[in-house]
Amino acid sequence: MTPDAVLIAKAILMLKADVDYTKDYVFPIALSFLSALMGGLTAYCINNRQEKIKIETEKFNSANTLMMVSFQMINTLVAIKSSYIGLRSRNPIFRALAINELLFNAGEVNFDISRLSFIKKIPTANKTLFERFVFFIKYKILKHELIMPSDEEIGNSWRNIARIDAFLFNYNFVLKSLIVRNQLDSDLKKRLSNIASKDKPVFEIKLDEIKKEIDASELSKYIDLTESIVALIDYLIREIDSFIMEFPKVAESNIELSKVNKARLSTIVLNKPAYLAALIPIPQPDFELVSLLVGMSPEEAKQRYSYSGWH
Repeated sequence: MTPDAVLIAKAILMLKADVDYTKDYVFPIALSFLSALMGGLTAYCINNRQEKIKIETEKFNSANTLMMVSFQMINTLVAIKSSYIGLRSRNPIFRALAINELLFNAGEVNFDISRLSFIKKIPTANKTLFERFVFFIKYKILKHELIMPSDEEIGNSWRNIARIDAFLFNYNFVLKSLIVRNQLDSDLKKRLSNIASKDKPVFEIKLDEIKKEIDASELSKYIDLTESIVALIDYLIREIDSFIMEFPKVAESNIELSKVNKARLSTIVLNKPAYLAALIPIPQPDFELVSLLVGMSPEEAKQRYSYSGWH
């Protein structure tokens, strides 16, 4: 190669820049990957937060709906009881005849109890950062045993979903029973009106005279329906009153309120005289006399027409 050719070749090599693989290849690829990763993580975090908000909102709405339904239920029961709240007789026949057709304008309650599946045995939500840290160290790292309430404690509390389901079922049962009792009451009193008078109202007719117009099986059903409804309404009013007072705290302990704009469940103050009077149970019937008319022992009658509740 001639000296001139050598000089030209060197000049060309000097013009060619050194290749920086990190700068020219690795860094752009890494930057693109990190950008995609950050975008994906951001989208995941946003979607995850939105999903948590949706879940907590559904919990909140379920609990709040049940609170409103319960308020309507107890209003209906108190209104029905107001028709016979002054009942003091212990004679089952007089009691049945003294309670006229019980009118109400309410439909059955249809609430999907599975919507309360978020209710746990212990509070799980609304813990501070410090409380969550302590919980993690104590139970996740140190493996301490988490103390849970006993089955009896859960059973007697409003964390017991079966207890909630029971008063919903019993409320619907009362409404159905009232329809049957109203029809029977209307039919029997029409027949008794033949022997009643201004001086001798229906509820003062003697048993012998009643038995001439109404056979024993109908009278037994009439008394049984009346005493069952009276006892069950008393029980339900106390149950639902307890639920309205205590359930908001129970539900909120399993709902992250920060995810629902720190909203709180509806709290209802029921303190009107008529309501407070309705909390007092109607005096029980003479179970000895009930047993003779309905066809069961006094002990069986007392058990059938008494509700001890969950406590």
